[in-house]
Amino acid sequence: MKKLVRIRVVQFFLYEMREVVVGMNCGIFGANGSGKSSLLDAVQIVMLGANESRGSAGVSFNAQADESNHNSRNIRSYCLGQYGDSPDARVRDSANTYITLVWHDTVTQEIVSTGVCIYVSADREKPDILGRYIIPVDLTLNDHLELVDGEQRARQWGSFRQMLSQRAPGEEVLFHDSERFVNAMLFRLRGARGAPRLDAYRQAFRFGLRMKFDKSVDDIVRQQVLETRPTNIKRFKEVLHTFQEMAALVRSVQAKLDEADLIEADFADAHRRNSHSVSLAALAQVAELEVANEEVTAAEEAEGRATAALEAADMRRDEVNGQVLAAEQRARDSASDRDKHASHADAALVRESLAGVQNRLAEQRIGLHRNIKAIGRAIDVQIPGKLVADSAEATGLAFKDIHALLQGDKVGSRDAVESTVRKALRAAKLLSNEVFEEMQVVGRAQNAAETELADVRENQERIAKGKPPLDGPAAALKRVLANAGVDATPVCDLVRVDDPDWQPAIESYLTASNMQALLVDESDERKAFRVSRQAGVYDAKVVMPSKFAHRGSPRRGTVAELINGNSTAAVNYLRAKFGDTQRAETEDECFAHRFAMTKDGMLLTDGEMVRKRPTDPAYFKIGPTSTATRNSIAERARQLEVEVEKLKDRYGKLKTLMNNLGPFVGGEQDKVHEILEIFDRVAKETTEETDLARRLQALDTEEYRLLVQAAKDADAVVDALREQLLKAVQAVGAAETECRQKRDDTEKRQTWAVTQKGIAEGARTVEGYDADYASDQWEKLLSRQGMSFREIVTDCNRRSNGAKDDSRQKASSAMQKLSAFLVRHNEFMPAGTQDNWRSARAWLEARVVILTETGLRENKARMEDALSAAKSTFRNDVAVALHEHLEWLSDTINRMNEALRLAPMFTNNERYQFRSHVRPAYAVLLRFIKDVAQYGPTEDLLGGAGELPKEFEELMREKTVPGSAAVKSPLDDYREFFDFDIEVLREEASTGTTKHIGWLSKRVGSGSGGEHRAPLYVIAGAALSSAYRLERGDNTGLRLLVIDEAFIKMDPRNIVATMRYFEELGLQVFMASTGDALGSLTAFLDRYYDIMRDAESNVVVLEGHDVAPETREMFRADLPEFNPELVEEEIRRQFQPRTGETEGVAA
Repeated sequence: MKKLVRIRVVQFFLYEMREVVVGMNCGIFGANGSGKSSLLDAVQIVMLGANESRGSAGVSFNAQADESNHNSRNIRSYCLGQYGDSPDARVRDSANTYITLVWHDTVTQEIVSTGVCIYVSADREKPDILGRYIIPVDLTLNDHLELVDGEQRARQWGSFRQMLSQRAPGEEVLFHDSERFVNAMLFRLRGARGAPRLDAYRQAFRFGLRMKFDKSVDDIVRQQVLETRPTNIKRFKEVLHTFQEMAALVRSVQAKLDEADLIEADFADAHRRNSHSVSLAALAQVAELEVANEEVTAAEEAEGRATAALEAADMRRDEVNGQVLAAEQRARDSASDRDKHASHADAALVRESLAGVQNRLAEQRIGLHRNIKAIGRAIDVQIPGKLVADSAEATGLAFKDIHALLQGDKVGSRDAVESTVRKALRAAKLLSNEVFEEMQVVGRAQNAAETELADVRENQERIAKGKPPLDGPAAALKRVLANAGVDATPVCDLVRVDDPDWQPAIESYLTASNMQALLVDESDERKAFRVSRQAGVYDAKVVMPSKFAHRGSPRRGTVAELINGNSTAAVNYLRAKFGDTQRAETEDECFAHRFAMTKDGMLLTDGEMVRKRPTDPAYFKIGPTSTATRNSIAERARQLEVEVEKLKDRYGKLKTLMNNLGPFVGGEQDKVHEILEIFDRVAKETTEETDLARRLQALDTEEYRLLVQAAKDADAVVDALREQLLKAVQAVGAAETECRQKRDDTEKRQTWAVTQKGIAEGARTVEGYDADYASDQWEKLLSRQGMSFREIVTDCNRRSNGAKDDSRQKASSAMQKLSAFLVRHNEFMPAGTQDNWRSARAWLEARVVILTETGLRENKARMEDALSAAKSTFRNDVAVALHEHLEWLSDTINRMNEALRLAPMFTNNERYQFRSHVRPAYAVLLRFIKDVAQYGPTEDLLGGAGELPKEFEELMREKTVPGSAAVKSPLDDYREFFDFDIEVLREEASTGTTKHIGWLSKRVGSGSGGEHRAPLYVIAGAALSSAYRLERGDNTGLRLLVIDEAFIKMDPRNIVATMRYFEELGLQVFMASTGDALGSLTAFLDRYYDIMRDAESNVVVLEGHDVAPETREMFRADLPEFNPELVEEEIRRQFQPRTGETEGVAA
């Protein structure tokens, strides 16, 4: 056999260099955290080609840990000697790691070394696999080392690689690719039955490390124990490929037809809905015709009523006209009698004069009232913005007097008018003066707010350009200088503070006036002086560049050193404010200098100290403006805009008030005289009115009053009848208009009905009109109770529009699907059909016919031909190959079961046997395969296998389903004929017979930990035995089984049975465990190691022990599994009567 005899590591885990001798069965025992698994991991790194990829090909460190145990072990951490969770908890910063496994062929005595060289560094995330090597030489530990400055160190890879080439000239010893390396190693360590398959070996080796029921028992046996044996019959593959191609073509054409059917369904739906839309639209026109006919009838009836009303109006007009003529004659007679009376002429003259005086008097009184009221309105106001005016008392009394003066129809005495008017005019003067003063106050406030608003808006523009805002004096002076033609730039725009942590203290020290000082051009210094002197702006500074253009650099460590920028003068100006003030952190640093400052604002200046309040970053003057400052300035701008608008509005109201008071301010005597003149005219006209009224009363006799009244009454009757006549004439006109309108309306309705009849008849001829559908819908509409033709029109139009929209949507959906269909299947429609869904539908229908008649039928025929060829090939070739695999499966299971029968019983006298159960779905096909193997593929006189079962064709067709490539089939994998399980048996010690007690698949999850783990070891041994291609009587080839956390929670009987099982299989076992089972394992171990780790010094102590054959035999002598007679002797001893007791019974 090819036995692992030595492990040599350099710079791996906590080992700088170490050689470990390995026996046939070897163990490393130590407490958790001692590093007992590290050497097993070193072995698996080599055995799996240093492949850290995820999946079944890579290394599996700490494979026995729970899922919740977030293990950080990897190749990099092992090489750096990491001993804790922290990345810095490591023994080396870089490593040139070697792991070499030395193998000894017990038959040929050949030595082979296999290994890897890995470079890692703490500043790299991934390890660098420098090389993998296989060489027929025993590479000693010294071969991996070199002497540097008197010390042994890991040999450089270049030198080691050259040494390998020199020691095995002409052989391929170096491998860059992990998979090639593992394949080459398996080939080099192969046995008589050939090299293990790579995938089977990887799975079985990793399962030995992991040993978990993370899958079903069936999956574990199928994948871990039984190797993949694909059906590699070239002819069958070719035929199957052709069948799949034809099936794909059929499926493609069918999919195209299915897709076309879906599109056609949308087209048909669009056509149906369009027909409904056309039919309903026609019904709407029919209903509209019925509406027209109804309206013609209604119009004719209305016209008749209008004609009758006109005739009645004519008769009423003639009747009233006769009454008017008679009344007019009576009025003329009454007027004649009045005019003949003697008093009539004089009374008429006096009445005319009285009317003239009364008219003039009314005008004079209105004018007097208007003038006095105007003064009252002018003073009866409130000054905007003042709750109580200073002049309120005077204006209130004056307005009260005016109101009292004007009460009633007459004005008081001349003196009362004069006194009231003078008092009101003087109150108006007081009010005007107060309003003027208020206008001045509001005007000044408005100017101040507008000025501040201009400053704020200018700051907003500065902020938008990335500059800090300016305070009032600096902004004002900058504006004045700009108006004078002097360009001034704030110093804060030109500098920066290089260390943000120092900026709060620096700005607190400088203050705003220095940071916002205005830098002018050197040629403008004197002009800036003159402008500043005359501007009236105070506390704003101007920097003279001539004084700061040439200054030396500040000393290192000073505060000034942190100030830099684009302008030398601006930088030097601010640096000068600090002088030699040093930056300090601690109290001692401050007191070491004459001038010093700390970040938190502590300032020492030539014998005094002060704490400056650091500036809030929101109010920095240097650098970009904070969001808070931007928001604050924007809010202030909004407030000022509101304030300016309010002040403007208030000023406007004051101005209007001032204008209203203007006519009554100044010239008091003239205004009083003007009003008194009006008063005098009113008095004169009043006297004259009284005289004329007295004269008219003298002429007014009883007889004359009766004649006048009779004339008035006659005129009143005439006026009333004329009003009635006017209404009667108007009624005739209205009736004529109504009659004419009704006649016109009747003619319009008749014309509309004729037109609508033609429209309704035309609507039935529109393409898509369905007479049957229309008739059915019309009957349903007419059957509805209380539904008018107008409602039918609305309902039909609504449903027609809905059907039309649905038709468009369906047609659009069909066209979209058709467009996708064209792109997906590389089809092309003739020009002009893309925009017309009916043309597109016709094209699709024609295309479906072509696809059905040609593509589908032809490809189905070729598919059937391929299926026939596949059946023939399967019968003649594949069935034989599958039968060979099935025979191998039977032999493998029998061989493993034989090893289990020869091993001792497990706990509770249990034994395990691998079982395979034929899947019912494939039983007939399996029988056919066996018959082909027995009788041959063809029928003859002695019989044959018979017809190929239908299950074959079903499997063939399943392989054509999209996505079926990942689905296992018996045609590809012989294992798919069976379900696998492990039978649990119990042996009767007295009779040696066994009986079935259950299946492992049912037990998983219910038994104890030991009961679960024993079958895992059985499966692991079987998997590796199968992968290594081991046979009874053949002791060649690789046989290594690596077990981490070996035999945890297993009782001694299970441990002994498992180790005997491994012996029967001929496996070499290399294990790591806690040592709890060392007493049982000593009967099997050739060598073991105790491992201890000093957590403080991070040193690993590995102490080896050889177990002599005599020692193993001594331990075995006490084990019933090796000496069954011990059990019988113990039973006889327990049940044999003692001598004394026997004698007592005899007596």
